[in-house]
Amino acid sequence: MTDIATSLCEYMRYKETVAEVDITIIRDHIEAMDQVNRDKISGSGGPEGDKVLLRLHEMVKDAAIAHA
Repeated sequence: MTDIATSLCEYMRYKETVAEVDITIIRDHIEAMDQVNRDKISGSGGPEGDKVLLRLHEMVKDAAIAHA
């Protein structure tokens, strides 16, 4: 949960406005946090947790590149 929230905070830290792509990324982070809570995932979440974090980080990176 902490890693997901940190990813979202870092993504939003310097945003002055929110575009449609931002809403998608925000929603996906919230859905990931909901999944952690719903499935009672703890620690790193193992391989599945790694996949979720990788996907979120790739989305953030792709959005940063697209808006650079």
